[in-house]
Amino acid sequence: GLQGLQAVLKELRRAKAELQGREEEVAHLRKEVRWRDEHLHLLERDHQILASKLAALKVPGTSDSFALGTRVQYLSASVNKWLDAVVESFDEATQTYNLDIKKGAPHDRVRIMPKSTPDGDMVCGMAMPSGGVPHVGAKDP
Repeated sequence: GLQGLQAVLKELRRAKAELQGREEEVAHLRKEVRWRDEHLHLLERDHQILASKLAALKVPGTSDSFALGTRVQYLSASVNKWLDAVVESFDEATQTYNLDIKKGAPHDRVRIMPKSTPDGDMVCGMAMPSGGVPHVGAKDP
């Protein structure tokens, strides 16, 4: 009877309020997604601008990477030490080295093999275009 109808009406009101709350939540989430999409679009545009500026600064055929066969050291994450290695190749796109001991080594974990000075101190050279270190693509004199 009447109590059953009142219980159904009460349940309907509760469901309506819950639905309205969820609709508000969906509207809020849609607004947030639109904002994130716009932000992503701006970041992608900025990335394209920076990438084209960087490409304009690079001289074709030059690279700061170490040449094939260069004796280097690799900072191993597993042992947290610099390990001796030899460069097998460099991937410009991913900025990673294939070394004899590690494939896909990030460029920031590879350094030139340190040279010992007469008093035993270690000196670490860096691969710079003018530093006399051969580069990928460099021609033998």
